[in-house]
Amino acid sequence: MAESTAVGGESDLRRGRWQYALMGLGVNVLKRFSPVRLEKILAGSGSTAAATTFPDLKLLVECSGGIPGVSPARVIEMHPLLASVAVEDVTIPGPRGAVAGRVYHPRDPVGAVFVWVHGGAFISGDLDMPESHWVALELADRGVTVIALDYRKAVRGVHYPVPLDDVVAGWRWVVRTIADGAPSAVHIGGASAGGNLAAAAAMRLRDSGGDRLPASVVLAYPLLHSHAVAWDPMQRAAAEVDPRGLLFSSQDLGEMAWNYAGTTAALQDPCAFPPNGDLAGHPPLLVLTCEHDSLRPSGEAYAAAVAASGARVESEMSVGEYHGILNEPASAAGAHAIERIATWLRGF
Repeated sequence: MAESTAVGGESDLRRGRWQYALMGLGVNVLKRFSPVRLEKILAGSGSTAAATTFPDLKLLVECSGGIPGVSPARVIEMHPLLASVAVEDVTIPGPRGAVAGRVYHPRDPVGAVFVWVHGGAFISGDLDMPESHWVALELADRGVTVIALDYRKAVRGVHYPVPLDDVVAGWRWVVRTIADGAPSAVHIGGASAGGNLAAAAAMRLRDSGGDRLPASVVLAYPLLHSHAVAWDPMQRAAAEVDPRGLLFSSQDLGEMAWNYAGTTAALQDPCAFPPNGDLAGHPPLLVLTCEHDSLRPSGEAYAAAVAASGARVESEMSVGEYHGILNEPASAAGAHAIERIATWLRGF
């Protein structure tokens, strides 16, 4: 697949990479750090992603409130036909308080309902980011009813199971409110950290004994394991050829998992990290990965394990691509991934 190119004045839409995230956090954040600390944190903003660590990014996110990205208005400028999709913001009750959601109503429904969860390393992201908003608009334009969910982030003392509780509450609201009595297949999916939450929600729903189960699970470059999954040496060597390198180091992935889990016990919990559990009865699964992505081994290992449990599994790797293609509304790779998801959802 051809590498994505920038359009419309966007010099680089790979906003998920550490250096771009750090450069965009704003002058108000800088005042909170000593010059020595600030120099250390920003040392990586113009070089490699590995120069800045996950704890540094989390600290900046906590101070700034989030990582800026491509605005919803900019997405519509890039894809003006999507402006005709009807969008409705909703507030969903949950055990931890209100959960923000956004419903995308297709003009010509195809009978699929899709609960979609954005990523952000468990510490950032929202319903306006392209990985949520652009993906949902594009799927709705293809006839899928999409409910995008936000969730509480693992910052300022929040840990598992709080984000998962929000996603499960969102699923149950969709089943009661949108899919109640309807023959439509209801699916769940997510990207990156949202992929973890979608897979974990499916497991919790399976084990509850009283919930409607997802017709399928869709995972895009998901973070599923509580540790960095070992690469095949030849695959890793090929992925490291690109001078931009891999986005997350093994240490980053371990720190993300620990920050989300909050306790040693949670690191072993199947509803925190689904590969820890029994995968029997897993819904049909679509996994999309990217070649130059440190999370690729996690997605591939999970797909293999679910297939071994007897479930239907389809997996596809985006050749030459990087983590976060669904957060790039100018990219051919992101558009292809959305079409792949739409085709999968329409098949039920």
